[in-house]
Amino acid sequence: MAIRGQDITSVIKRQIQEFGGEVTMVDVGNVVEVGDGIARIQGLAGARYTELVEFPGDVMGIALNLEEDSVGVVILGDDSHIKEGDEVRSTGRIVEVPVGEGLLGRVVDVDGVKVVAARTSAPGPEAMREMGDFLKAKLSSVVVMLGSVVDGTPILIAMVTPDLVDKGLHAGNLARDTAKVVGGGGGGRPDMAQAGGRDAGKLDEALSGVPELVRQSLS
Repeated sequence: MAIRGQDITSVIKRQIQEFGGEVTMVDVGNVVEVGDGIARIQGLAGARYTELVEFPGDVMGIALNLEEDSVGVVILGDDSHIKEGDEVRSTGRIVEVPVGEGLLGRVVDVDGVKVVAARTSAPGPEAMREMGDFLKAKLSSVVVMLGSVVDGTPILIAMVTPDLVDKGLHAGNLARDTAKVVGGGGGGRPDMAQAGGRDAGKLDEALSGVPELVRQSLS
């Protein structure tokens, strides 16, 4: 199932602009952890799923992972100036995340590990990483492998949540082995990696082999 080739951030920003009027702040929290485009917030007790929140400097985010004592937020923009202790305000505005159920419906279970391996029509690696961040925030514990053909070249983005890195899964190794099928290579960190290849016609075949690669890594 292909996901429409839309830049997720631009779509959401357009929705924000279309809200119109002054945004009413309804709840306040503080950043307790930030990294890789994801912030964990304490204090937003009333936050709702996909609610828009505001960081200092007019940076916006989407609440996607609602836990009992914190909220996981995907940051829409530059997170380099966001730090622990920063105040975050919810807005009461609910936005539609264009990744939607298309990718969530591709979740498979591999020996107790959630795996999403899917082809998208994302326009580039940045949009693919945003899709991956959404899936990590939504599913909490997951292996993600997203593929897209960009200017005729197959691109792969692999992500592994920290708990699964601790179990021996490595995004760099998964990306490298998947890329071999499309005649390429790559690698990266245990939690995130990028790879590419030359044979776009084999992208679906490459993605279909990801669950088995995960199974082998767990054995």
